[in-house]
Amino acid sequence: MISIIRPLPVGNALRVFLEPPIGARICRVLRKAADNFAGPDDTSALRVYEGEGKSFVDYESLPNDQMAFYRPFYRIGRSNDWVEGATASATPRAFLADHSVDAVQLVRDRLEAGLAVECERGTFQTELGYVQVLTAPPTLDTIRLPAVTVQLDNASPGERGIGEDIFGDERDEEGGWADSEGWLEHVSVSIVAWSLNPNERIELRKALRRILLGNLSVFDTEGLQQVSVSFSDFDAVSGEFGAPIYQCLGQFHCIAPARVTGAVGTIEDIEVSVHD
Repeated sequence: MISIIRPLPVGNALRVFLEPPIGARICRVLRKAADNFAGPDDTSALRVYEGEGKSFVDYESLPNDQMAFYRPFYRIGRSNDWVEGATASATPRAFLADHSVDAVQLVRDRLEAGLAVECERGTFQTELGYVQVLTAPPTLDTIRLPAVTVQLDNASPGERGIGEDIFGDERDEEGGWADSEGWLEHVSVSIVAWSLNPNERIELRKALRRILLGNLSVFDTEGLQQVSVSFSDFDAVSGEFGAPIYQCLGQFHCIAPARVTGAVGTIEDIEVSVHD
């Protein structure tokens, strides 16, 4: 029999749990859009599983919000005849929630806020009254320097848990459980300060460093671990931009949580069967 069918949070997929009868050596599961199976060789049904396992994931041509019907068939003992099980049904749906931390967005927002304070204090005298913090390199005909760019260099899995569960389950707002999958991600972010003045570049570098240091508690609150920052100066050739550009190249490294969650039902009853 089919004991339970659980929608996967990503949608268009169902996990089917099997409870085979005693002596069953192989199981075949068919799927249809209606409960009108014509046997184990029903040509109008889709064979979604055949094997000896206790569960499987069905994801082929499975539309969300449309009920799917499953019927298992078993071969028991040495017999080659199929024994029919009861039909079970479920409806796939998407309810995935992303709880990852975007280090690029967080760093950009905190630098923008910190540089606004620096301008208010008179550290920088800019044409716009503030320092723009962008997520792509500027073009000098559309930007006013000084400016700062923040871009992702690399994000890759670091620490992983068994079953891709490193964060554990949590209670959701409705009192149920939120199941999570993901890993801790190694993240590298480039921070580039752009200036037409080498002395201003020095002030930009100092400002960026103190803003990032001042935000260590913010980064920690958002789950960013092992934060480190390095800086180096670079002078762009004048022909590349039409004017001498003085840059400060920064590298921001951290370990950030990357995970998705989906609500799962709570266990309310437990059935125990004892066989001699």
